[in-house]
Amino acid sequence: MYPMLKPLFYCILSLFLYSHNVARCQDVIVKKNGDTIAAKVVRVNPFSVEFRKPEGTDSSILAINKSYINYIIYKNGVTDTFRVSDIQNGQNDHIYKVDPESHNYKGNYYGSMRLADRGTQDAKKYYKKYKGAKFFTALTAIFIPYNLIPDIIIYHTPPKPQNLGCPYPELMLKQEYSTAYKQKAYQIKRKQMLKGELIGYGIVMSAVSILVIAALSTH
Repeated sequence: MYPMLKPLFYCILSLFLYSHNVARCQDVIVKKNGDTIAAKVVRVNPFSVEFRKPEGTDSSILAINKSYINYIIYKNGVTDTFRVSDIQNGQNDHIYKVDPESHNYKGNYYGSMRLADRGTQDAKKYYKKYKGAKFFTALTAIFIPYNLIPDIIIYHTPPKPQNLGCPYPELMLKQEYSTAYKQKAYQIKRKQMLKGELIGYGIVMSAVSILVIAALSTH
């Protein structure tokens, strides 16, 4: 599409979507891939947009990261286009359900729970991308002692931000929550790496034992 025609295209698309949905009194979220979501926008956060589906009786609040949204057309015709500074790389590539208490924090507390405790709890639930490190240490166990240096480096490297898997970017802005989440994820990664190491050594020892037994049985 020619650059000069893009504004006209978006204008026509906006008018069409608005005229199609205004009678139903709903907002329209337009994703970057062109898909649209009929919704009732509840809250626009620093990194995500929360909304309810207009149809049905389900009152659950859903959310989608701003990095997947092009713009929003509200039921009153106002269009909200996000700036680059509003967007963070999404850790959720799909629409996800919002914790009902995700905004129920005051000071260092999240409802009746301390933010630090909630961060630790969420890390146990959502941090899953330790499997690569665990598999690596298990696989390289056959190269002992040459595997020790890379294993030690990985062991002392905290999980990358994009691998943390936290579905609540707004809570990650809270230092107490973020610190606790990252520390627990780091602990989980180290523990899983040690498990991988033991599994790898177990496999190596089993293979060696089988070879020794086979060699002795031939004599």
